[in-house]
Parts: sequence; C-alpha cells; structure tokens
Amino acid sequence: MVGKLTPLQQERRDKILDAAARHFSRVGFAKGDLDEISRIAGVGKGTIYRYFENKNDLFVQTVTYQFERLFEFIWVRVQPVEDPGAAVKMIIDAGIEFLAKNLITIDRILMSEGSSIKELLESVVNCRDKYYQRFAKIINNGIVAGRFRNVHEFIFLRSLDGSLLYLMFEHSRRKEEISIDDIRKNLYTIYLDSLVLK
Repeated sequence: MVGKLTPLQQERRDKILDAAARHFSRVGFAKGDLDEISRIAGVGKGTIYRYFENKNDLFVQTVTYQFERLFEFIWVRVQPVEDPGAAVKMIIDAGIEFLAKNLITIDRILMSEGSSIKELLESVVNCRDKYYQRFAKIINNGIVAGRFRNVHEFIFLRSLDGSLLYLMFEHSRRKEEISIDDIRKNLYTIYLDSLVLK
C-alpha cells in the first residue's frame, strides 16, 4: 500500500506487524507462513497484500517496525528532558528498558534465515537515521551550551546504539555474567562521563 494511512489502516498494519513478529520469532523467515500470520492478526490473507508486497517485504517491515518501536519508546521519554546530560542518561535507561522487554523477539527475528539482508539493513538504517537526527540535536545542544565535549553526534549515537544492542544481546545469553545494572553503570561511565565536561 502506498500513501498515507488512515488511523484505522495504521492500526490494521501494526496488528499485522505484531502478528508477524510473534510468528517469525517462533518459526523464522523460511518457515514463515502468511496464512498463519493472517490468522494470528485476525485479518484475511488478502489484507496482508494491501500493506506488503510479499513475505520478504513483510519480514523486512516487521524488523524495521521493531526498531521503530525502540527508537520511538526512547524518544517519547527523552523529548521532555531539557538537560542534555539527563537526556543522554534517559536514552540509555529507556533503551535498556525497552530491550529488556523486547529483545528476545528482535533477536529471534534477526537470527532467522532467508530474507534479503541488504534490504533489511537499508530499511533499519533509514528508520534509525530518522531518529538519530532528533537525538543528534540533544548532543549538539549540549556541545553548544558548553556542557559536552565536541563530539561527532552521529558517531557518538551509533557507538552508543551499537554498544547498547550488543550488551543487551550478551545479557540475554549470559545473564549470570552480565547484569542489566552492570550494563547501565558501564554505559553511563563510557558514554555520559566521557561526554560531559566537568
């Protein structure tokens, strides 16, 4: 489907994406079945094709949707925070909170085989970059206000994003060795303490 969606269409699309996330996280891409996804979503199979070209497009959009949810979850919590240092801390806290609840689904979807990795990465990067522009303003405001060291906003955010995702994946696999509190404290030290001018 091309064009702007009505609220009802957006709700239906999100329902399909949620169903697809549950299904793909259980069976992977190769065994993914549009009939089963339509059953889980409570829509006809033809409805899926109103929003997605094929199974690959649905899979790519499902992964992208998970990252949109992550970045939007963080943004909603960061947006009202005026202090740049507190905003960076909130980025870390909100990212940890969301991933602690949703990482298994994201991990299982990403580990499934069969979809076009190039198309998938392009879609996720486009989603990420939309939010990075918002987060970069926070970093830039801290630099301009003399609160932060002069860093390249994109490199800082990409590094933080990568570290957060990787450490949460490691936590999901090795809970006894890497606690969420350890992740939080170390991300504060590495990213916040090194960014804020004393």
